[in-house]
Amino acid sequence: MQLQYVIALEWCGMRNGPRTDANLEVQLQRLQAYDNAWRQLAWTDARPLDHLRGDFHPAAISGNTLAFLSYGPGPVSGLRMLIQQMPSALRGTDDRHWELQFQRMSIHDTLMDVSQDLLILLESDPGSVAFSFLFLFQNLVGAYS
Repeated sequence: MQLQYVIALEWCGMRNGPRTDANLEVQLQRLQAYDNAWRQLAWTDARPLDHLRGDFHPAAISGNTLAFLSYGPGPVSGLRMLIQQMPSALRGTDDRHWELQFQRMSIHDTLMDVSQDLLILLESDPGSVAFSFLFLFQNLVGAYS
């Protein structure tokens, strides 16, 4: 089983991740289903995200996680950011979302890399150079999920 899993990882161009919540047989089945879904473009799920209706626009995406900012020009009081982790039976992830709020901020750009537990917000201010805020997703997930 170990050899089959290692060969399947190589075939799919993937590497073994830190998750150890499933035995090798389950991991191999997930990997094969994931590869088949991509090869056939077979969607495994589709659902509306009702909590994102209204004043939000996409700001960043990384893996199966998306960040949305509330609409509004310039600095606004109570800027909101919603972060949505998309569910995936093949990845073994649940549907989760959480919200961050910032006071009097004008976000110029948003970058994120969930593989590094990293979210970067670049604040723009007409009178100064933009600077960044760094947050660790592990801290956010624990605090806001």
